[in-house]
Amino acid sequence: MIHLYTGNGKGKTTAALGLALRAVGDGKRVFMIQFIKGPWPSGEDKSHTVFGENFVLVKGGKGFVGILNDTLPRSEHEEAARKTLERAEIEIEIGKWDIVILDEVNVACDLKLISVRDVIDVVGRFSERDPEQDLSLRGSEATEVMPKADQPLADNPRFVFGSPRPDPPAGGSGLAMTNKKPELIILTGRGAPKEFYEIADLITEMREIKHYYNEGQVAKRGVEF
Repeated sequence: MIHLYTGNGKGKTTAALGLALRAVGDGKRVFMIQFIKGPWPSGEDKSHTVFGENFVLVKGGKGFVGILNDTLPRSEHEEAARKTLERAEIEIEIGKWDIVILDEVNVACDLKLISVRDVIDVVGRFSERDPEQDLSLRGSEATEVMPKADQPLADNPRFVFGSPRPDPPAGGSGLAMTNKKPELIILTGRGAPKEFYEIADLITEMREIKHYYNEGQVAKRGVEF
């Protein structure tokens, strides 16, 4: 199943974190990886550690792109987004997680740091939905090679982008693949591409009615971040 949280209002990441809190309380395991977000500390950076291995959060971004005094070349943001998606794919393939959250992936696609098709290649193969049926995405030059269940992750062939598999994340070497798929994959961020609307099972749009930010107030620690 795929959930899509988008729109210009506050609450997309917050909704994903709320679902994660509920899921962990029910004995499920959650992996959350954040695109775009990087150096700026957020409250969830600390709070997720309370749950140990049942809720893991990884930041893969380099921060704001092209705004608020961003001085990094665009190529660094693109590389960070690509590596973040690759890390997400590896974690999904391990078969360890019940829920996987790709936070701000919609924004990464909207900014064209990564392609919509690459995200769908990852999400579609590990969800119950078949994006080929929803989007008529047949004709990709990539060819999937299914790994053996007992084959170590580091030795498994790779599918997405047609490039060699990256090294597994720290602590992941030697983990065997399983046939388990996440029960739920969540995509968050404003500016979701129309293709995500077509493959999602649940879509929630947060619409801004009123926000104190528009009156000159800054983001509040523990509320916005």
